[in-house]
Amino acid sequence: MNDIQIHRTPQSILGLKLVWNSLLSQTRNANFTQSWNWFQLTNKVVSNQFEPIVVETRYRGRTLGLVPFFTNVRAESRTVGRTRGKPSGRPGGKTDGRTGGETDGRAGRGADGRTDRRTEARTLG
Repeated sequence: MNDIQIHRTPQSILGLKLVWNSLLSQTRNANFTQSWNWFQLTNKVVSNQFEPIVVETRYRGRTLGLVPFFTNVRAESRTVGRTRGKPSGRPGGKTDGRTGGETDGRAGRGADGRTDRRTEARTLG
């Protein structure tokens, strides 16, 4: 059975150091940006704006992988999923992805017909 643990406290994250280094030594083509030292350095640089979170995936008691994230300390709470009265982004409730407003159905264009360069770039790949 797979087990996913989310480490948020400094003590919990520090407890991953040995496992982190062990996994790195088993990783083909590993580089410094995947190392514990890089994670610690990054954490020091961004610690006043972001806090670290590490997701650990385990199978039968063995750690398969660690995924570090940095989350914005000052971020507002976000709602995931559909909220009442808001378009869902599905057919019949299309949104332009920027403001939550309705679109005219043409990719890369807002209701006013102007091309949005950001949307255009996303749709091109």
